Amino acid sequence: MLKVIKMDLFRMFKSKYTYIVLAAAMLMMFASVFMTQQDISYYQQTPSALETLRETGDEVNWGIYIGQVSPEWCTGAKIPLPELVSMNIQSKLLLMFLVAFIALFAGNEIRTGFIKNIAGQTSHRWELVIGKLLSIAIFTAVLLVAAILAIMAGSVLFFGYVHIQEAGKFIGYLGMQYLLHIAYGSVILFLVYLFQNVVASLLTGILLAAGILQVVDALLINIIPRLKEIADFSIMNYLSSGNVGLLSMASGSSLYLKAFLIAIITLILMGSLSGLIMQKKDM
Repeated sequence: MLKVIKMDLFRMFKSKYTYIVLAAAMLMMFASVFMTQQDISYYQQTPSALETLRETGDEVNWGIYIGQVSPEWCTGAKIPLPELVSMNIQSKLLLMFLVAFIALFAGNEIRTGFIKNIAGQTSHRWELVIGKLLSIAIFTAVLLVAAILAIMAGSVLFFGYVHIQEAGKFIGYLGMQYLLHIAYGSVILFLVYLFQNVVASLLTGILLAAGILQVVDALLINIIPRLKEIADFSIMNYLSSGNVGLLSMASGSSLYLKAFLIAIITLILMGSLSGLIMQKKDM
């Protein structure tokens, strides 16, 4: 297994698309800070729009979006770096770049036939899944750090400062989001092995991150009428990608616990299914 892990890590750090995805993610995070600064200027000049923002600011956005503004930021208050980072993580932009990395990293093995050579040299093919999940975990950590650095650079350039507060709470938030991102990464890895196609897994992963499964909500409510009694019911509440957008710096311990359980269950389930596919599939 150690050789498989070393091989995956070597491939990851030697692949050009690893750095292309990281660079694109950092550029998008930097641009999102610029968009936030532009939005703040707009709301400061348009009181009616700011009032609308106050009324709709707490609504959950399940999809992918660029930049977001808190009403307090438009009244002269300093913008805390942790909140700026958390809003960008909730936007699922980083989740989208994680999907691109996994689809390319795992999918290219299948496309080039490289996986056939490796799988034929081991009787325990599930070890290949372990190596991929570890690579995903390392890339996710690098992606989060790169995003924070890019947001810090944008904050200095566009706001003139980096304001850090509630550092302990921020670290705990990052840890949970890190786990949720890895869990969603295991979903994408499963899709890659299931579809055996880079484009199909990439598109499906992005659509899932964008909240396309919301269309299932109405169907489930019609099938199970009791779901109507649940306020703001959505299947996204029970998915790792949904909890990435739902979890914020202000979330309570119950939401953190739910997110943790969903991440662990998703990781175990998707990892097991991926291992089963690798073990049983005819290479």
